[in-house]
Amino acid sequence: MELALFDPLTGQTFSVLINPERPVSKKITEITGITNEMVNRPDVPPFSKVIEQMLCFCGDGEVCFVGHNAKSFDVPFLAAEFARVEKTLPSTWRFLDSLQIAKALEWDLHDSGRPDKLNQQALRRHFSLEALRRDPSCSIQAHRALDDAWVLSHILESMLAPLGSSASLELYMPMMFQMGSAGEKLGLPPGRVTRAQSQQQQGADAILDDGPGSMAVHLKDVKKHDLPEMMQHYITIKEKHPGSLLMYRVGEFYECFFEDAMRLGSTVDVQVTAKNVGKAVGKVPMSGVPARSIDEYLRRLVNAGCTVVVVDQLEAAGKTKGLVKRGVTRILTPGTLTEDALLDSCNNNYLASVIIKGKQPMHWGLAYADISTGEFAVTDGVGMPLLVEELGRLQPAEVLIPVPREEAGTFIKAGGTSVQLPEGLPNTFNYSLCKKRDFEESKAAQRLKDFFSLPVSLQALGCEERDLCVRAAGGLLAYVSDSHAGAVPPLNMLSTYSTSQHLRLDSAARRNLEVVESLRWGGVRGSLLSVLDTCQTRMGSRCLRRWLLEPLRDPAAIHVRQDAVQTLKDEHALRSAIQRELAVLSDFERITTHISKPTPPSPGHLIALSHSLRHIPSLGAMVADAPQCADKTLDSVLSRFHPLPSSIQELGESLTRAIGNRTSLEITSDDDDNMAPSTGAGLFTKGYDDELDQGLLDLKNDREWLRKVEERERTNTGIPELRVAYNKVLGYHISIPRNKAKRAKLPKEYEPQSSLKVELRYLTRELRDACHRILYNEEQVLARAQELLRDLGMAAARCAGSLRQVAGAVAELDVLASLAQTAVAEGYCRPTILPDQDAQGQPYSSNQLIIAGGRHPVVERSPTLKEAYVANDVALGKISPDESVELIVLTGPNASGKSCFMRQIALIQLLAQTGSFVPADSATLSICDRIFTRVGAVDDVAAGQSTFTVEMAETAEILAHATPRSLVLLDEVGRGTSSADGLAIARAIAEYLATRLHPRTIFATHYHELSELVGHLPGTVNFQVVVSRDEEGHVVFEHRVEPGAATASFGVQVARLAGLPAEVIMRAEALLEGDDGAAERCAHDAHDAGHSSNQKRPEEELPDGERLRVADPTEQIPVAPKANPAMQATSVRVTNQAEPKEEPSQPEQDGFSSSALGILEGHHTNVYLAAQVGSRGVGEPELCMRQESRGGGGADGSSEAVHMSGISFSSEQWSRLMRQVEEISDAIEAVQMEREGALVRRVGHLDAEQRRSVNVGWYKDDAIVSIRDVDIEGQFTGDKVILDSTQWYRLLMATEAVEAELAHLIK
Repeated sequence: MELALFDPLTGQTFSVLINPERPVSKKITEITGITNEMVNRPDVPPFSKVIEQMLCFCGDGEVCFVGHNAKSFDVPFLAAEFARVEKTLPSTWRFLDSLQIAKALEWDLHDSGRPDKLNQQALRRHFSLEALRRDPSCSIQAHRALDDAWVLSHILESMLAPLGSSASLELYMPMMFQMGSAGEKLGLPPGRVTRAQSQQQQGADAILDDGPGSMAVHLKDVKKHDLPEMMQHYITIKEKHPGSLLMYRVGEFYECFFEDAMRLGSTVDVQVTAKNVGKAVGKVPMSGVPARSIDEYLRRLVNAGCTVVVVDQLEAAGKTKGLVKRGVTRILTPGTLTEDALLDSCNNNYLASVIIKGKQPMHWGLAYADISTGEFAVTDGVGMPLLVEELGRLQPAEVLIPVPREEAGTFIKAGGTSVQLPEGLPNTFNYSLCKKRDFEESKAAQRLKDFFSLPVSLQALGCEERDLCVRAAGGLLAYVSDSHAGAVPPLNMLSTYSTSQHLRLDSAARRNLEVVESLRWGGVRGSLLSVLDTCQTRMGSRCLRRWLLEPLRDPAAIHVRQDAVQTLKDEHALRSAIQRELAVLSDFERITTHISKPTPPSPGHLIALSHSLRHIPSLGAMVADAPQCADKTLDSVLSRFHPLPSSIQELGESLTRAIGNRTSLEITSDDDDNMAPSTGAGLFTKGYDDELDQGLLDLKNDREWLRKVEERERTNTGIPELRVAYNKVLGYHISIPRNKAKRAKLPKEYEPQSSLKVELRYLTRELRDACHRILYNEEQVLARAQELLRDLGMAAARCAGSLRQVAGAVAELDVLASLAQTAVAEGYCRPTILPDQDAQGQPYSSNQLIIAGGRHPVVERSPTLKEAYVANDVALGKISPDESVELIVLTGPNASGKSCFMRQIALIQLLAQTGSFVPADSATLSICDRIFTRVGAVDDVAAGQSTFTVEMAETAEILAHATPRSLVLLDEVGRGTSSADGLAIARAIAEYLATRLHPRTIFATHYHELSELVGHLPGTVNFQVVVSRDEEGHVVFEHRVEPGAATASFGVQVARLAGLPAEVIMRAEALLEGDDGAAERCAHDAHDAGHSSNQKRPEEELPDGERLRVADPTEQIPVAPKANPAMQATSVRVTNQAEPKEEPSQPEQDGFSSSALGILEGHHTNVYLAAQVGSRGVGEPELCMRQESRGGGGADGSSEAVHMSGISFSSEQWSRLMRQVEEISDAIEAVQMEREGALVRRVGHLDAEQRRSVNVGWYKDDAIVSIRDVDIEGQFTGDKVILDSTQWYRLLMATEAVEAELAHLIK
């Protein structure tokens, strides 16, 4: 009829008439004034069309709808209408009934007391709002939706006014609810603070006491025998899992009681209510979540560090007398998850188990498994640092630690601590304390034998003599068995490995090199993985991550991968075809785990597996038959899935016979109308099972019989609206609209059953008898379908090992194709990997690292740096028969690219040992055993370690474990203490590395004294990042690395660019020159200039010829001389130009022309915001500072002149640039830029009229910023403001912060 929404915060409204698609009753017209002529018209949309408008108005965020009597009328109507058009209410919508608030309100606080009635009209009168109408044309008696919504906002405000503020509405949040598509109440949605949650801190006894008497909150407060049978069963299970959150299935909900109810409410923000469990106990806390939404709540609980025990109904309700049989079906912990909704599809989810023995030396065993993919491996070692490094590589979701029985069962969330954790283990992981007896060697060994069906010994697993590995793996199996109710998912055969098989990266190296996670974004974005991952399958993405974290050390294995990448790189057509075929494959590595469970697999998983198995043979044949693969470079991968093992071929054929060539759960024309594929019964093809086919045929006949009964009864009664309906209470029955039933003469055999507001329901003996038959047939069909699903699942489980081997091979092919694709797209080369041994079998001692034209794989892809990236060469090790370089001392200014240069070398080494091509023109590399990095400044406040302490600890780790095969990158070691101490430490470290350990080392430093090591340490050379000055004296960072030592760090210039106050910069420059007096005069001048420039100067006070004006970019600007030649000045102007009178010609080649934009510290030289102009139009803006030396003038006393380049834009280009300049003033107000830890505050405030553009001129020694209303023709009007040099400098820095956005807009 009519729908209206009113937002009291913004005043926005939404109001629309709805075509009800049926006549409007007289009663409705009397109440609302809405007639048939108003709504039953073609131009009035039905509700199905209004839904989209409503969703658009409400947006994607959380929305709270308040309505009077909404719980009984508005919301059920809305939910029913959504269901009628087969849509669901958004999960972010929640509802609040103001009638319920009125009932719960403390009316004693109101002067007017409590009204006699609480309907909206009564409340309107009570608060004297009768005359309040949004639409004056609407009568007071008429209920028009928008007027009612608007008035309700005032009623709600009046009701809550005595409580103090609008925040008092939070007191009534427990009344908030959601509605499902069928109108059922779902409880309070996630993300909302409940009253129960806030009151929990005040004492559990106060929670939601809905009546007299106290509430038994704790299990210890009740006696088990005083509870009903179901609650006794709940407590029995809870006693076995005291530290876990117990989710107990009751009908369509999972419920929690006692302490667990409060824990669930506070963790996932659901409403805590009360349940009466009998006279002896009374009420206990209860909370629950819908069964259909359980996956989302489980994910949030596990992420919050909860161990969740899931108790399911093991039989259908009503099938047996008494209590429904229930049991534990899953124990969810972070490391035992297998559900797709709870896992990151592109990352492994490892469960690790650690056994530690002894202290000096400390021996350890480590087992880990990914339950979702079946990966299972063990290793052992000596020393806590190596264990921590291996855990850091795996990043397990959960780590098991054995403890005495009385202390077991505790879960320690990441960041927590416990005396039970072995000393030295990091607190960055989740830990579960397990019973020590599960880790005893004899029990663990027997458990492994039983699981892998090994008759005698563990020799087949390779860990027979490694007792710590056996104990760790056996304990892990026990934990997985408990968490899966004794049914351990199939795991791959246990593999044993050594940490020496891979290039090792400690946590500092992984962090500093941003291998799989970027420091800036905190995720994959911006990491090395993000550059390389063009994999078409989730299996491939997980495999690539593993390859990057465990690069190879075997040259032969590296060459095998390189050969495969070379073939795929060279053959574009083959690579593209392979990637197209891979893109249609599902993640059947994880699907194998799902379908191998003892419960029937889901139809969706079977369809996905069947679809993949149909495509894998064609993928293998494509690779095997390709002429390009005649050299067998892909055989190492191809041989593992082509041809498919016979068992998998038979499985694929069985699945095709069972479900045909389905690709999804969508209903096709061949499906039975009675059963959708998602039910299981409608999944199977006709002819696959005779019993199922007969049952479906019987159901089809039953449906046809019901349709005929409905037609017959419509004819007999003369009521076309009559229908045969079904519900769980009555079964199949006759439903007649109430208004039709009263006028019609119904047959005597119609037995009245229920009377609703809109319909009457009847039963007949015929329908009652048929209902039992039809429901029995449906039950038999569904049961048979579940049997068939279980049979297919068992067949797949028998092939689980083979399926995972095929999945692993397909994933590797996906990774190789991804690496080849990246090599082609980014111009990578194949590195030469030197062997470990020479032709005589002797160790190869050249230890070379020679890179020509090396680039950083991530930085070079940055859109703002792509064209400006500078490739560099490096040579370490025995670079010629007569020359060996072990230590490079790298010097150069801050922000010149030293750290980027060092990181790119490490990443090239890592990529090469992964088997990938590398970003360089050429590379010759020896095998590296470890990469060490000491880059950046990081402290550890929680551990009480300062930045310098962390720096020294990481350096100590390097000096303790580096070998001649290692690559060591040190960046500014020693900077965290005094210069003398730092220099001494840095030199001592460099000498120790060069004379004792001999790794390949690059030592970046600002201690230029270290360049003297070249004459004292053999194998040491100096390199510098080249810096030059342009013809105007500005420092230019060229980012080129060349032999030699830098003579200066240009720290003051970098500080100026970072936005330090001008007074500080002048003082620093004077101190560098050694003139304290000059420094004081500079500070005094800057201070005075700041005071004078902060005073408002009316334009009429400016001398003629020196008023603020738009500068001609081609004019010569005089610079007044200064007495002090030591001072360096940078002066700037922002100039806006009207459209040029003559169209400037375009340069033949791309070049830079400029519009001035910058800073004035004293007088005016120029800082430019340049835009590249050429055949491609306006390009990327670039900030260029033009710095002039301030001299004493000419011999005749004349002023120097500074030439300012002219504008070189076409009219169209200039107009576009001007539009972007107009945007800068808006951006300045909002930008907050952090440079070297200092927050640059925004300058001034621009009102709506001033936000069009910013224009800068000059007046004597001060910079003047004029905020003007500029149109494209260049007409200027408006007022001016005056800024001192410091304020102007900050304005420049703020403008620089929006430079990237401006570049994007110009393009």
